[in-house]
Amino acid sequence: MQEVVDLLADEYGWSDSVSNLSAKLQRESLRYGKLRVVFNGIEKSDL
Repeated sequence: MQEVVDLLADEYGWSDSVSNLSAKLQRESLRYGKLRVVFNGIEKSDL
């Protein structure tokens, strides 16, 4: 998860906190556009 968060922080200026992303995922508070960015980050990291 840290690898994905680091990639998103580098490419999009997002917070580099795993707990921040985890909380947003648990609350389902990510908008569709940001969710697509997360999935793109996962694909790039080869998880």
